[in-house]
Amino acid sequence: MKTTKPTMTLAQLTARFPTEEACKTFLRDMRWPDGVNCPRCQNAKVYALKSKPFHWVCKGKDCGGRNGYRFSVISKTVFENTNYDLRSGSR
Repeated sequence: MKTTKPTMTLAQLTARFPTEEACKTFLRDMRWPDGVNCPRCQNAKVYALKSKPFHWVCKGKDCGGRNGYRFSVISKTVFENTNYDLRSGSR
C-alpha cells in the first residue's frame, strides 16, 4: 500500500494562509503567473471587477461579447460551485 506523507502541518498551513484573501492570492498567482486570462477563451484582455475582489469579466466577442463572461479565481477548478471557505474548509 502506497501512502504519502503531508509536506506541511496544519499549523504551517494556517500560518502560510492566514486569510481567505491570502488563499485566493496564492491560487491566482499559481494559476496565472503571467497575468489573468479568461478560463473560457484564454483572452488576456480581462477586466477586474472592483466591487468583487478576485473576479473578472472577459468581453471577447467569442466569449460573451458585450455582456461578457464573468469568472473568478475558482472558476473551472474543483472549488467552483462550492460554499466552502478555501482556508477553513467550512461553510
